[in-house]
Amino acid sequence: MKNIAVPWFTVQELDSETFAISEYGHWEKVHSFLLLRETRAALIDTGLGIGSIKRITDQLTDLPIIVLTTHVHADHIGGHGDYDTIYVHGDDAIWLINGIEGLSLEQIRKNMARDITIPIPESLDTFTYRLPGIP
Repeated sequence: MKNIAVPWFTVQELDSETFAISEYGHWEKVHSFLLLRETRAALIDTGLGIGSIKRITDQLTDLPIIVLTTHVHADHIGGHGDYDTIYVHGDDAIWLINGIEGLSLEQIRKNMARDITIPIPESLDTFTYRLPGIP
């Protein structure tokens, strides 16, 4: 296993082709998964967007990455803006355009900033935090 140098994340190698990328410092304890294959990789969810999950995936593979979104909640789409190919269920796609129904950006910012147990990346400003595509 490579030495991963992005402190916000914990990376666990499940086998030679599967990595769990976790954000244990946040109250939601978010987990994303990177699956490596011969010609491309799949990232299941992109986490909170508090830290750059792309900095992790770039250290784990040089393969092109597609993102598979389990559902459009803030803790699953935070890093979407760093990837070119994103798949999402059609019923959830409208939330990426119009925002998450019933959840304001102000509330999302409060949720991102609460109950954090480890130092956050210097690049995060909870007052300007935005989710990709969310107005």
